[in-house]
Amino acid sequence: MRPERLALSLVLLVWSVANVSHGFMAPLAVRLRQPLRVEHLLPARHPEPPGGRLDTARPHEVPSRSPFRRCNAGDDSSHDYGTATLSEGGHPELIDTHRTQGNPVQLLRQGHIPPFTWTPPLFSPSNATAKKTQDDNSGKSFVDTAALERAIASPGLRSVPGMWTVLAEHCGAWNMLTDPSHPVPPPSLAASSFSTPLSLTFAQARDVIRLAAAGLHALNLRQGDHIAFFSENSARWLLAEQGASLNGCPTAVRGAYASVEELQYIYRTADCKAVVLQDLSLLRKLREAGGLSSKHGPPRLVIVLRPPEGMRERQGVGSGGGEGETEGGLGPLSVATLSEEPDCGPTVSLEELLALGARHLPHYLPPDLRPSDLHTLVFTSGTTGRPKGVMLSHANILHQVRHIDLGRNPVPGDVVLSLLPCWHIFERSSELFALARGASLVYSSVRAFKADLQRYRPHYLIVVPRLLENVHRSIKDKLSAGSPVRRRLVATLSLLSLLYTRALKQALGLVVRRPASHPPTGSRRHLFLASFVSTLRRLAYRPAAALATCFLLPGALLADLLVWKKVRQALGGRQKLVVSGGSALARYLEEFYDAAGISVVSGYGLTETSPVIAVRRAGRLRNLVDGGVVGFPPKEVELEIRELEDERKGAPEKEVGSAEGKVGLVFTRGPQVMQGYYKDPSSTRKAVGDDGWLNTGDLGYLNPGTGDLVLTGRAKDLIVLSNGENVEPQPIEDAVVERCATVEQCLVLGHDKRQLSALVVVSPQGLAARGLLPPAEAERLDTMVGPSAVLLGCQGDKTALDMEADRLNADESLVRAVQKEVAAALTQDPEEFRAWEQIKNVHLLLAPFNVQSGLLTQTLKVKRVTVQDYYKEAIDRLYAQ
Repeated sequence: MRPERLALSLVLLVWSVANVSHGFMAPLAVRLRQPLRVEHLLPARHPEPPGGRLDTARPHEVPSRSPFRRCNAGDDSSHDYGTATLSEGGHPELIDTHRTQGNPVQLLRQGHIPPFTWTPPLFSPSNATAKKTQDDNSGKSFVDTAALERAIASPGLRSVPGMWTVLAEHCGAWNMLTDPSHPVPPPSLAASSFSTPLSLTFAQARDVIRLAAAGLHALNLRQGDHIAFFSENSARWLLAEQGASLNGCPTAVRGAYASVEELQYIYRTADCKAVVLQDLSLLRKLREAGGLSSKHGPPRLVIVLRPPEGMRERQGVGSGGGEGETEGGLGPLSVATLSEEPDCGPTVSLEELLALGARHLPHYLPPDLRPSDLHTLVFTSGTTGRPKGVMLSHANILHQVRHIDLGRNPVPGDVVLSLLPCWHIFERSSELFALARGASLVYSSVRAFKADLQRYRPHYLIVVPRLLENVHRSIKDKLSAGSPVRRRLVATLSLLSLLYTRALKQALGLVVRRPASHPPTGSRRHLFLASFVSTLRRLAYRPAAALATCFLLPGALLADLLVWKKVRQALGGRQKLVVSGGSALARYLEEFYDAAGISVVSGYGLTETSPVIAVRRAGRLRNLVDGGVVGFPPKEVELEIRELEDERKGAPEKEVGSAEGKVGLVFTRGPQVMQGYYKDPSSTRKAVGDDGWLNTGDLGYLNPGTGDLVLTGRAKDLIVLSNGENVEPQPIEDAVVERCATVEQCLVLGHDKRQLSALVVVSPQGLAARGLLPPAEAERLDTMVGPSAVLLGCQGDKTALDMEADRLNADESLVRAVQKEVAAALTQDPEEFRAWEQIKNVHLLLAPFNVQSGLLTQTLKVKRVTVQDYYKEAIDRLYAQ
């Protein structure tokens, strides 16, 4: 249990006893006007001692004989460029750039330009210097974090790639990137394997980014030329993308596993001139589908980030070989091009790009980037239609890097595990935010995530709620395993811990209830009695919760020792913070991780806002920590709640006073708001008004007591019943998934209908636990679904699964049992959901909504319209009943 929890419990014990002893009713009303202030009693947080850090997080020495030689670049002292080591011995060697004439790629492949090598000095810091660095860090941080923050906040930092010069100066010897999944190529391309994990310090990463920029310039890509990036997470992606940005080339990004049609649409819409692809398999897939093209024609250049494993020396690279494609290699230009069109440019590997950059670096001067220049085009997830290209400038991204405050920000040496798609703006801005504070970034993958948690023991995790949900389900399955006595003990301790957490929040005044959508009705006498009882309950609520906290404390301590400690160890054991974003975090997940002693902060944002609009802060007792609460806006960001526009009456939107706590549309304004949608002025005008206020399309309210933003749903998802009542589906779906052991996913339906229904993805094991399915049958169905169905699709045949689901729906007793459980989940608290918010009918599914079927976006958001179209026949049958 965290020390502050214990301190809070002791304070609350004294506080509650004092209230009971002195007749608390009258003076308590005065004291409860302000939240309890006990921040000064909490222990101060200090950086973790260096002995507790991983070797991968320790600083490395900048080699005394650096493979990059500094040279002046005009009068701009903020730039620092040099030439790369290309000689076999790893020593600096300046190339005569006028010795050979011709096409840069042809020169490289003919052997006139030696292939780029990752020299041993880059990755071999001396032990003496590493030890000295650790000794220097024993008393205070090795990096002057205050000076680093001032440098990042300085107006002299005008662009995103400008950060790397600042970071190299302040923490150049510290490890910046670790990528065990996508290793660095060996010095010779003739090597038979790629086994060395990528590991770069801040200074080394800065130099590689400069090489990438110079290489792009050598291949005739200039400032303003758009480059598409179609790849998943890797350090190679970050280095190449920042190289493009340094060269003034805006990037249009998407994942490698998006549909070919979507990739072609993005390339065409973004007016790209070149493309960076994840690997050869994606190149071949695009080639078979007709390649890529924009108004500029086929790509002038194709760059492949990841060389195939077991790649042998390719003919024509450093050897002047002949024709033909070698096994596993890229092959010569005529074979590896993306298109048969004669205008299609060459295909090069990242190593070849860096080699060209090393040749041209002495004569390369990056363009002077301005904060208002376009940095990237990020396409929306397309949950409601065609993806739109969001234009984000350098100023947009730098605002996020400078002004996001988690209350417990990373420091140099902290390890941040990266798992989310790098092309998603939440992950992208989060990576830059962490790196700007000197943290070390480790790239993981879905398959390696569990092992990487133990190997790197991260201090910070940046995730989406779906991942936290999967971890929660896995932990619950493990905790429920074992003998009946063990299961009962774990269940009892977990319940005591959850009750303790709830009581603690209530005692501190951190619980928020949704405001009533309708005012209370009834006789004057009835309204007076209801108000009187509500006042008494409110006055006695917090002292009673404080006493309950003290009684529950021993059970919570025992649960922490026997249950939650193992949960924290499973996540590495060094967590300072888990940051959740991308979609709303369900209340039951917040309570679970809070009880486990794992600090989870959630934020809120959009692609159009770079993305953060509001974020909760760790370690602030006045910060609300209940479901739906997303915290406070960063510096310079404004929030406003406006009434929903009544289209039938044509009523204008009106600002709602925050003190009223009424639900309305969330609007935001500030330096984080996009420049607009690319080549779509009409959509831009609909989203952003002339006054600069962006309509987020989300519903929420500002809590009157603290000013926190509380989200309640999505305006586009709002269900309007035939009787005119408005229903927000998200809270209902969260409650069903949280409280029903048989339900894994839920989608509420009912627009223009008399009542609500739902598509429910059931858990075979949950049905078996309720006695609704034989265990053997549940095991068979679980095998058909597979362990990673949400991400990778179902393991078995989808048609067979649909037939099995039809068989379950034909069992009326089973459907009634699930429907009864769903109804019970929504009636636990009579004040939580109203009569018209109850689900009356359910249709059972076995195949989860997943990315492969197109029912989830790549950020795991449900495409509601797509799901309803996909299951239209089932929905029609549901309402025909």
